[in-house]
Amino acid sequence: MLKKQKFTIFFITAYLLVSVLTGLILVLTVGRNDLFPITMIVATVGLLLYFNIRASYFSRLKYTMIKHKEKISEEMVENHKTATKILFIFFLVMCVISLVTALTIH
Repeated sequence: MLKKQKFTIFFITAYLLVSVLTGLILVLTVGRNDLFPITMIVATVGLLLYFNIRASYFSRLKYTMIKHKEKISEEMVENHKTATKILFIFFLVMCVISLVTALTIH
């Protein structure tokens, strides 16, 4: 099942790297340590926005398939559930990173 989720895994890895590098670049160029937790919190909220867009797209797809009396494939539903689980675990990791950085950097 995880073989079909390569895009999701690559996306979350790139998203984490970009958000951390952006925070580090901001801290190094501006010199304020409070920008890193703010960047991580913004990245976590951006991930929530991605969840919402993804769920909305899947709901519209299912509705369209039901409206046109097409059969919803079980494989599509299982792939969506697996990707949602992976993204939720990543969201929890992002929340922990955001909380730790916000509480440790003064």
